[in-house]
Amino acid sequence: MKHILIIANGLTDHPVAERDNKTPLQLAETPNLDRLSQNGSCGTVRTIPHEASPENLVAYLSLMGYVGETGGAGHFSAQALGLSLKENQVPLCCNFVILQSSHNDMVMKDFSAGNLDSGDSKTLLDSLQKNVYDVSAEFHHGRGPHNLVLLDAGTVPEKLISPFEIIGEGIRKFLPSDENSKNLPFLMNQAQIILHNHPMNRQRQKEKKDLINSIWFWGAGPAPKLAQFADMHGGKKAVAISYDLIFQGVAKTAGMKIAPLQEFQDDVSANKNLADAALKALADADVVYVHTHFAEAPSLKGMIDDKIFAIEDMDRDLIGPLAQAVELNGGVRLGIIVNQCASVVQMKYDKEPVPFVIYPPVKEKTSAEAFDENFKLLKSEYYESAENWIKSFLN
Repeated sequence: MKHILIIANGLTDHPVAERDNKTPLQLAETPNLDRLSQNGSCGTVRTIPHEASPENLVAYLSLMGYVGETGGAGHFSAQALGLSLKENQVPLCCNFVILQSSHNDMVMKDFSAGNLDSGDSKTLLDSLQKNVYDVSAEFHHGRGPHNLVLLDAGTVPEKLISPFEIIGEGIRKFLPSDENSKNLPFLMNQAQIILHNHPMNRQRQKEKKDLINSIWFWGAGPAPKLAQFADMHGGKKAVAISYDLIFQGVAKTAGMKIAPLQEFQDDVSANKNLADAALKALADADVVYVHTHFAEAPSLKGMIDDKIFAIEDMDRDLIGPLAQAVELNGGVRLGIIVNQCASVVQMKYDKEPVPFVIYPPVKEKTSAEAFDENFKLLKSEYYESAENWIKSFLN
């Protein structure tokens, strides 16, 4: 039996008062997800342990079967980019962001810098590399607004908050303030000056667009040490398909093959590319991880209609083709699970259990009329940990 597992970032949510107390998932038209729920095995899983913070990296590790393992998101991004670190170098995620002035602080307005594309991101990053001074900083281009910087280990604190977690909040209290980390705010201030004078921002100002006016460092943590996925799961060969650098880095560290994709597109049309790559990978792999993240950004930006659109696109262009392939080919089991809840109302992540569906069904089928947050009301299987769930799914 081969397995396809679709991990969907931020699909579930809380009820929206002005939308008849329904969630975006309940408002979206998802015929493929609903059909699988009506004919498959449904349940819920806790992907974020009680004691852990709600971070994507935590869910990714859990859904690959790792219990208690950690690592910095910067290290996983470096793995995805194939970077070799020099002695005493530490990688950090480096996102272009948009900050908004307040009376005594700067507020995190947009963690994606207006959905900055990869070409413009590289242009800005090259400018930073040429113009920063008095700090040993080595910038590397990533995907969209997400890039990487290599710094001396002595300048990096143990914990840095991600920009996704502080939308609408003042940044001052989240900046590192200890003596060993003083180069980070210094480097950020330099970047703000360089970006302010950049021709791209002058053009954006003429077009009355928000200026891409800062960078944000996050993803600190130790270098990861993960057991190989095949060793943990009975020798199964796994392939990972994702546009997300951190997900790719986790998979690569775990010994998975990373399937090639077409040029990065930070929009929902990329779901078609994910589906095509998954069908090709299935020929040589025992397990295919497919990761889609396009419902997450509108969740954290409070964009209800955009989230509904992203969910519908995923159902049509990703779930539909893979479900059809499972039904036609036989010998393949499809699993769909949410990595963690992302609230479009609160613009925050949430640690509550998330729904899953498996098709063809396993054990005694527990079906539902629709794939949504009401799975928790079903008398269906509940897993306290994602590690136990993935072991059950694969075996």
